[in-house]
Amino acid sequence: MKLIIKAIFFLTIGLKSSVPSYSFYDIYGDIPFLYDVTFTGKVIISSKYFNYTNADAQFNFNYSLSTRSEFTEGEQVVVNWEFSPLTTTSLPSVLLDLWKSFVNEQTKEIVYTVKLPTDQFLVFDEKGKRHPLGYFFEILFPIIDTEKNEYYQKYALDVADNSGTEHLSLEISGWDFFKITRTLDADPLILLETNRQFINEIYSNYSIRQNKKTPTIFWMQNVKLFQVNEYKQVQNEAVLTGMYFIEANKKILSRAIVMGKTSGELPYQYQNFKIPFSVQLEGKFDINLREGIENY
Repeated sequence: MKLIIKAIFFLTIGLKSSVPSYSFYDIYGDIPFLYDVTFTGKVIISSKYFNYTNADAQFNFNYSLSTRSEFTEGEQVVVNWEFSPLTTTSLPSVLLDLWKSFVNEQTKEIVYTVKLPTDQFLVFDEKGKRHPLGYFFEILFPIIDTEKNEYYQKYALDVADNSGTEHLSLEISGWDFFKITRTLDADPLILLETNRQFINEIYSNYSIRQNKKTPTIFWMQNVKLFQVNEYKQVQNEAVLTGMYFIEANKKILSRAIVMGKTSGELPYQYQNFKIPFSVQLEGKFDINLREGIENY
C-alpha cells in the first residue's frame, strides 16, 4: 500500500503540470452512479474456426461508479467500477463469454483506482504499477475544460504483460460543441459530418434542455486508439466520436451518444482450450444515467 500511495503522490504532481487542474464531476459518496448502455450496429466475430457477421445487432450492459469514502483522503477519491454481463437476443453466446472473460481478467488485475482533481482516473495493479485501463475511462467520463472550452491529450504507452510488450497510442480531443468552432485545417470527423441522425439528436436534446432550462454542457469528444504488439501486429484500434450531455448544476454526466468503429482481439478459454477471437463493432453506443440510482 505504501508503494501505491507513493506512486499516486508523484503521478499527481506530474499530471498537474500537464493538464488543467480543476475538478468538475461530483461523484462523492457511496451511492453508485449506474449507467445503462445499448449498442446498435454491425458486429463481426471471427477466429480460426469461427466466422460470424450481423449487420443489425444489438446488445446491452451497464456499469456503475461509486466512491469508497473510508479510503478517500484530501482531493484524491478512491472509486469502484463494476461492469455487468452482456445481454442480447441477436448475437451468439460466444460474444457474451468473451466479454465476461475480458471483464473478469481486468477485474483480477486492478486493485486500486483513484480519481484526481483533474478528473483523470489512475488505475493500479497488484504491484503498484499504473494500469492502462485508466486512460480508457476518459471515454466514459471525458475530461472537460470549462475555461478554454476545449481539451487535447495524446498518450504513447508501452504496456507489458506475460506475452510481451504492446505499444499503445491514444489521442483524445474534446470541445464545447456550441462554443468552439473547429478550424478549417482540422482533421475531418466523418462520423460527425456525414451522420445526419447524429446531428439531429444533438440539436433535439439541445432544444429539450433549453426549454426545460436545464444548464447543460454539450461536450464533443473524438478518440483515436491504436495498439500493436512487439511484432507490429495490430491488436486493437478504434475511432470514436461522442456527444456528452453534462448537467452543469448537478455536475454529472447524464447521457452520451458515442458513434464509431472498434476492433480488437479477445482471448477465449474453455478448460484447456484457448484461442483468440477478433471482435469488430461499428455503430452507436447509447449511454444513459439510470433514474433512481439511490435505489440500486
